[in-house]
Amino acid sequence: DNIVEPPWTVILVDEYQDVNPAQAAFLQALLIPRVPGRAGSGARLAAVGDDWQAIFGFQGGDVELIRRFNDPAVAHETFSERIELKRTYRFGQPIADSTLRFVTRGKGAIDRDVVGSPKLAPDSRWPCSIVLASSKLTLEGERRFGKNPKGLTGGVLAALARAAEQYEDPDVLIVARRNAVLEKSDKDGTQGVGIDRKAINRAAKLLGARLTYSTVHKAKGTQADYVILLHTGPPRAGKAAANRVLERALRVFRGTDTAAEEERRIWYVALSRAMRKIYIILSADTHSPFADEIYYNERGHYDVGEDELAEFLEPMRPPVPCPTCRQIGPTTAVLAMRDGRNSRFAGCTSFA
Repeated sequence: DNIVEPPWTVILVDEYQDVNPAQAAFLQALLIPRVPGRAGSGARLAAVGDDWQAIFGFQGGDVELIRRFNDPAVAHETFSERIELKRTYRFGQPIADSTLRFVTRGKGAIDRDVVGSPKLAPDSRWPCSIVLASSKLTLEGERRFGKNPKGLTGGVLAALARAAEQYEDPDVLIVARRNAVLEKSDKDGTQGVGIDRKAINRAAKLLGARLTYSTVHKAKGTQADYVILLHTGPPRAGKAAANRVLERALRVFRGTDTAAEEERRIWYVALSRAMRKIYIILSADTHSPFADEIYYNERGHYDVGEDELAEFLEPMRPPVPCPTCRQIGPTTAVLAMRDGRNSRFAGCTSFA
């Protein structure tokens, strides 16, 4: 049988922003006619995706494939048309504007307009709130729901209480970069990086809130009235070293894309799950340049209201870079107060 031309005329691929070069080359090969003796018309590729949500670089995904949308093997001349879907039905214009300003600061991001739904106005003019886990507001949540949760848990309780005041029986999505942040770190969940889910679930039941816990990667395609993003700072030393090795190995796939640019897109995916409002919970000893951008970006836009900052955010001192890590090379590690056996001391955030 010499006829090997495939029977399909169109191949539809969803989430194309996450494909890697090998997958893209395979798809291109499926489009080329294989009928000996005549040209054949071939097939067409319809790819659906969003370069702003390309967050699978650790699997070799290359965001430039959707931005260029050509044959990665450069074996065939390709012609393509880009159709932009500007309307979103998930959130209103304030969140649309805020997330657009944030993600398009990334290198190479395709700038485009996003039109929010007029039916989904946020609960205030300001789409974001930043909560420092040691701020005075978290004490309100701790007193209201009992016990004395430490770290991020108090911030989550405070955000839950505010969300329930603003909207009846809200759906709340609690997202984090890593599973470890969403899990208890010891017997009662009051120490370390993990949150106390028992205390949070108990508070949600009292408030009538419906909770979902998820990593950012698993949260793609989901939505909720409110999103609570837990940020715990850079990975610990062992994890950071493994990430550096992985980053070097993936450079052959990524091209000009970097782990820092992907981290921005990970934040964007988390922020854009919200229909009404976004709460960002920062652990007391971490600093996030992305949170700084959301507070005040280069275009002079505030996405956090000053009235809310007075209530949610206690004064934050500029972070002090770790002098030891700086001698090795560029780093995001900073000094933070740690509890020792006999006293508190300044330690590096890159070490457990």
